[in-house]
Order: sequence, then structure tokens, then C-alpha cells
Amino acid sequence: TLIQGFKITNGGNVSNGGGILIKSSNIGQIVSVKVNASSITGNTATTYGGGIFIEGEGSGAKGVFYNVSISGNTSGEYGGGVYVYEGNITLNNSTISNNQATTNGGGIYAWRSEGIINNVIVKNNNAVLGGGIYFQDGSPNIDNSGILNNSAYVGGGIYIAQGIINSSNLKINGNLSTSDGAGVYQNGGALRLFYSELIGNISQNNGGGIFIHGTTNHILSNVKILSNIAENNGGGIYKSDCGGDPFTDVTIINNEANKGGGIYLKDGCMSISGHIEGNVAVIGGGVYFENTWSVSFTNVNIISNPESGIYVDSTSDPYLIS
Repeated sequence: TLIQGFKITNGGNVSNGGGILIKSSNIGQIVSVKVNASSITGNTATTYGGGIFIEGEGSGAKGVFYNVSISGNTSGEYGGGVYVYEGNITLNNSTISNNQATTNGGGIYAWRSEGIINNVIVKNNNAVLGGGIYFQDGSPNIDNSGILNNSAYVGGGIYIAQGIINSSNLKINGNLSTSDGAGVYQNGGALRLFYSELIGNISQNNGGGIFIHGTTNHILSNVKILSNIAENNGGGIYKSDCGGDPFTDVTIINNEANKGGGIYLKDGCMSISGHIEGNVAVIGGGVYFENTWSVSFTNVNIISNPESGIYVDSTSDPYLIS
């Protein structure tokens, strides 16, 4: 099915899919819809998918969206703009903005789903968890896109709960969380982020740029973490685990927090190379270690961070740094 040049607006009085509903009910059944040069705006669902709802047994439901605007949609629970469960979605050259979910995934909610997101702007969306995007399970790719000015209680820009997310050339900027993880909140799963930036995100608790918790996997390579703020700990990065791969060529500059302006590491370990400069905190301007037992710095510049470049508290292993 091809939908082209349509404006889908003011749909409602339904549980799921206020604007578009794509559903495959049986394993082996393929339901595919392509939408091009259209807008999906001002729709409402009382439960899932204010703008778009995609659900398929065994990824049998597929939605392909090019040059589409998804804006001003609302859901009573998950996926204000887009909801995908066990389905497959492709988004290209599109905008997802000003959508709202009462619980999770203001812009996009994806669970056990595959996806390709390329040249997409996700901005000004709101939810409790994952203002911009909420991922659980699945293995989506997000490239050449912007996650901008979204807000949530936890995970203003992106919330990751299990699954594997592969991303490159991503801008995660200006997001807000009233608790933890303004830019990215990761609680399990794998975040693989390359050649990207997190700038100007604000957390009212921990993890202005990135919050990493639990046994997780993560790769950060050639990532810039700049001018983020956490009102409590970890202006640039808050990390509370010992999983993942090294952070390589990471630039952490001008972030602010109460403890750990650049990095706050608690109950875990870390391996990092890069540049840590001009971060500000009451204690531990550059890096703050709490109950930490293993840290490896390789080719790291730690420069001009007020209130100590590295602060190691009394609960940490005194020989933790190599």
C-alpha cells in the first residue's frame, strides 16, 4: 500500500493508531505500508501510537516513511508519535515533533522491533520515560539524525532498556530530564555511538549527557560531550556499572555538576582515551570516583578542571588508576 501526498489529521476515538494502524495478526503474514511526502498531525490514541501504530507477529508489519512530518500527536500510554511492537520501521528525511505520550516514548516507542532511522529530526517531544525515543529490545540503526529539545522524567532524548542501538553522526542536544539521563539514559542493552555529539543537555539529578546503569555494553568512539549540566552528579557522563567496551577519543568539555563535572563513576570500572577539559563541579571537576575499583586512562588530557582534575573518594581502591 502506498500513501502519498496526504494530510492525516485529527484522527481519534481509537485505542491504537490515531493516524495510521499497520498490523499483522499471524506469523508469516506480511503487511507493508509506504508513506511519502505526507503529514500525520494532531491525532490521538487512548493507548498506543497517537500518530502511527505498527504491530506484527514475527516482524510481519512494516512501515516505510519518507519525507513525512509526524507532529502534535498524543497517546494515552506509549508512543505519542510512533509505536512499533515486533514490527519493522524505516524513517528517512522526516521530522517527528511536538508529540506526547503519557508514559513512554514521546516521539517513538519501539519494543522488540527492527528499524532504520536516517536523516530524521526528533524534537520537542515529551513523555515520562524517553521523551524523544524509547527503545526496548530490538536492534535499530539511527544515523545522521538529531534528537533535539525533548523532555522526560528519565531519558529526555533517548531511553534504552535492553536491545542494541547502533548510531553514527547523531546530534543529541538540548534535551531535559527532571530526573536522570537528559541526553541518553541506558539501563541495560548496548549503546554503540560513533562520531556524534551530546551538547547542552540538562538533568535535574544525574547524568547531564549520558546516564549508564546496570550491566550494560557500550561503545563511545569519537564522541563530543560538551556543555551538559547535572544538578547532582555526572555533568557529562554518569556511569554506575562495569560493563562495556572502552570509550575512545571522547571529548568531554565544559560540563557542570555537583560531583564529577566531566565524569562521575560509581560502583564500577572504566577504560577511556580522549580529552577532559574545563569541566566544573563542587568536588571533582574533571572526574569523580566513588566506590570504584578499576580505571584505565590511555592518552587522556585532563586540563583546567576546577576543584581537582581527578577526585578519588575513600571508598575506592587507592590503586584503581592505571
